[in-house]
Amino acid sequence: MERPAGRQAATEARKAQIATATITVLARRGYAATTFEAICEQAGLSSKRLISYHFASKDELFAAVVRQVVQDAAAFMRPALDAADGARAQLEAFIRANIAFIAANPDHVRAVQQLAHHGTPVGQDESEAAVDRLAELLAGGQRTGSFRPFEPRLMAATLRSAIDGAAGRLAEGMDARLCADELAETFDRATRA
Repeated sequence: MERPAGRQAATEARKAQIATATITVLARRGYAATTFEAICEQAGLSSKRLISYHFASKDELFAAVVRQVVQDAAAFMRPALDAADGARAQLEAFIRANIAFIAANPDHVRAVQQLAHHGTPVGQDESEAAVDRLAELLAGGQRTGSFRPFEPRLMAATLRSAIDGAAGRLAEGMDARLCADELAETFDRATRA
């Protein structure tokens, strides 16, 4: 039986509320202190049963956290990507928007880092999909002559690693504009025809 639209929207809103609170707890308290009790406190929930009602396990909750981070990043980056004209401009927009998102959302980055550091098996599908999308952008740029010949998936994975590597430096206070400038220049030189 299908849920009424209003009820479905309320369920999705509650899940998003819980995922957002979990991001904050992971980022500010660390993986070990991310308990259902701490999440309830952060989200203003009256009972941890509200979490277990929406998520069958902690792994399912952590998967929702990764999806939330990916969705938030995509929404943040989309206007810059849509405004970019041509493969080189799209690549630059991708890099700059990624760095801007990381700088503007340090809790998102710390939460994902906590999950990765503790070997939580979530986010691999999203990570592979992100590399695939970037590889397609690069392959498209090769087809139009904007980029030189190279292996698109390898270049995409290299760029993703560089951005992920910069996240820690940005969290430590590195200037986001300088970081974006350096990465944009490096990958423009690495890819241009």
